[in-house]
Amino acid sequence: NKYYKSEDTKPYDAYRNRFSLNFQTGNWFLGLEFWTQIYKEPEDVPYFVIKDANDFKLEKRFIEYQASKFNIRLGDNYLSLGRSIALWIQKNDALDIDFTLDGGVFKLNLDRFNTILFGGLVDSPQNNYYYNYKNTVYGLSLGVQLIENLHIDLQGLRISEDKDIDYPYNYNIGGGIININLFDGKLEFYNELNVMSQIDAQNENNKTNGKAFYSSLNFSVGPFIILAEYKDYDKWTNPYTNPPSLDRIDEPNEWEDVKGPRLKVDFNIDKWDMNVFASYGQFRKHETDYDIYRIYGGVEKFHDKFYLNIIYGVSIDKNQNISTLQTNRLDAEFDIYLTSLYSLTFFNEIKREINEVKTENFTNKTYTDYNKGYVSFNRSKKFSITLHYAWDYNWHNKYEDYLLGGEVEFQATDYLVFKIFYGQLPGGFICSGGVCRRLPDFEGFKFETTLQF
Repeated sequence: NKYYKSEDTKPYDAYRNRFSLNFQTGNWFLGLEFWTQIYKEPEDVPYFVIKDANDFKLEKRFIEYQASKFNIRLGDNYLSLGRSIALWIQKNDALDIDFTLDGGVFKLNLDRFNTILFGGLVDSPQNNYYYNYKNTVYGLSLGVQLIENLHIDLQGLRISEDKDIDYPYNYNIGGGIININLFDGKLEFYNELNVMSQIDAQNENNKTNGKAFYSSLNFSVGPFIILAEYKDYDKWTNPYTNPPSLDRIDEPNEWEDVKGPRLKVDFNIDKWDMNVFASYGQFRKHETDYDIYRIYGGVEKFHDKFYLNIIYGVSIDKNQNISTLQTNRLDAEFDIYLTSLYSLTFFNEIKREINEVKTENFTNKTYTDYNKGYVSFNRSKKFSITLHYAWDYNWHNKYEDYLLGGEVEFQATDYLVFKIFYGQLPGGFICSGGVCRRLPDFEGFKFETTLQF
């Protein structure tokens, strides 16, 4: 790995292995996951690397019993409430995030009533190579279907940060959900409101109140699919949250302080096997003159011989009279089906960031271009060969960087798959599903195998 080519950081060598086993017999399920991590020079490992380097251990385990009306699971659990606003404890492979609730989860599902009870320990988002904090999370959710098309949920939970954190907080969260579904699913109206009290664990008089309101309306009329949403997040500092959004998956979400609407329209042209879509969002922060614009559109085309997907987007973050960050991005994917077994895939992403800073005396504007993609040759269900490439150029600093890597995936049998990668992959400020994280460039070798038996 190379963590940004700068003077104050050093390249470091790392070996990581993830080995998981899952068993099932009748209604019983058992899972084990072992982690091995070896760092050549751990004192040089960047701050974001998780603790317990140079270690082999049982990282995750669970036992679960599933019945027709209920199930109970002890050990490591993935869990979300509602649409992941009040609670999101999940995995995001793109960002190397893997949160689990180490404790117990009980779920009961009756005809018109459902409930979830949960409690346990969760890794803190503040964890890195030097610290391994565990936060306590527990709560419940109650749901009832009043009539056929109306469902209501009530939820409450408490998050207590590890007392060894320098400034620990406790979070009391409560909220409700109203979901209306009409016309056989052609119209859905969803509303969720959560309120939160963030309390200083060392001084209970130091308290901050926050809220998270999300509303969406989805409906279809002929060839059109309309998705509209409104969000209002004020002082929403919940450490385990991932609210829904019509934003592109690569756009950062402003969860702590943002309000405003967004609209997305899809137009399906059946006779051409084509979908045309466009989205516009305009948001503001509560206490500052900070405007946020998110605009994108594109076309998706299906054909017996090829598949085409093109998206162009503009993202603008504007702090009035001070600075403006604008990102223009074009993504294109083109698949060619050579035969019933063989295909070619081309993907390319072009992005330009324009950062403008204004003061009373001068205006400074910088441009940075990013270009990355891959070319892949595939044989259905057998193997694929992929070439990855990336190129960055900062016009202001005259900084240029090239990355190149290759990957081979081979399916030996229906139950055994091998994947080998060698070369370089770009890092940077990566966003996936609205969650963003700075990841390092990767340079080295990866081997992955999956065996099912």
